[in-house]
Amino acid sequence: MTDAPKPLAQGDLAQTPLAHVLLSLLDRGLDGTLAIWPEGRSGQDRVLFEQGVPVDARLLEPAATLERGLLPLFQRERGPYAFYGSDLVGETKLRGAVDPYHLLAASLRGGFRSDVVDAVIARYGDRPVRVNASTALARFELIPKERAVLDVLRAEPQSVRALADTTGEPKIVSRLLYLLAITQQLELFTGEVGRKSLVETAIASPAGSPAPSAKPSPQPTPSAKPKDEFEETFFVPPSGSTPASQPSASPRATSGAAPRPSTSPQTTPSSPSRPSTPEPSTRRPGDPEPAPPMPTGLAAEHEKRWREIVSYSETIDTQNFFEMLGVSQTASPDE
Repeated sequence: MTDAPKPLAQGDLAQTPLAHVLLSLLDRGLDGTLAIWPEGRSGQDRVLFEQGVPVDARLLEPAATLERGLLPLFQRERGPYAFYGSDLVGETKLRGAVDPYHLLAASLRGGFRSDVVDAVIARYGDRPVRVNASTALARFELIPKERAVLDVLRAEPQSVRALADTTGEPKIVSRLLYLLAITQQLELFTGEVGRKSLVETAIASPAGSPAPSAKPSPQPTPSAKPKDEFEETFFVPPSGSTPASQPSASPRATSGAAPRPSTSPQTTPSSPSRPSTPEPSTRRPGDPEPAPPMPTGLAAEHEKRWREIVSYSETIDTQNFFEMLGVSQTASPDE
């Protein structure tokens, strides 16, 4: 008789929303099965992951595609879940990978927990935010209204409240900024926001602190961070440890249900690498590489042009779209 599999991680959706569980699996690139138990109903939904990406599922409700089958799970506000390091799904007609970023964006359009979203975006307060230099935005496959809000934010960093007022789309602003925040695409803007220019300024530092060019101080370990309101109970054992009684990954063994996780608190010697709701980042996207030295033997007019280009390249990252194009923000469409 095969022993019941032991979960690598377990918790409750009331403390750790499914979106945050999904990102934990993606961050770690885990292979295995996520089992989710619904309230007031027998059975469980099981989702198979490969390298942190959902690729198949056995669901309580029938679905035409894997994406459509997974979306309703994000609406659950509570219920136990557990992750097992083995295949408890096998292969179904839903087989096919779904990009987690696209799945998260689509799930928020169907509604979201306002308490979770508010807790995340409240961390930015009334300070201006901006999208960082990540190239992952295309993976969200944003709809036109979301892209319009994103374009406004890209044009000029602003606070959450100001962005909602500017666009007239407070719900879209909330869900979009939440999405950007939990996927680490959003950061605080620490410069001065002006009508005609955006000038990046250094954060004021106390006397005796190192100059900006000095080597940064070591980052605090995850355990030193303040506990988040939605701190996940999701964890993975230390490297090299193996949970006991793991069944072999065999399709024949996938028809049985995963054991319901214990409701007693579980301890872990390691903290998750990503908190459920990340701290607002003050990191500035990577500064450009310094310009190469001026070639020797240039004519005077070419030397002047070289210096102009170098000067422009060093300041373009501090400009908004209007300044990059050399257009006044008060210009009319006919100008």
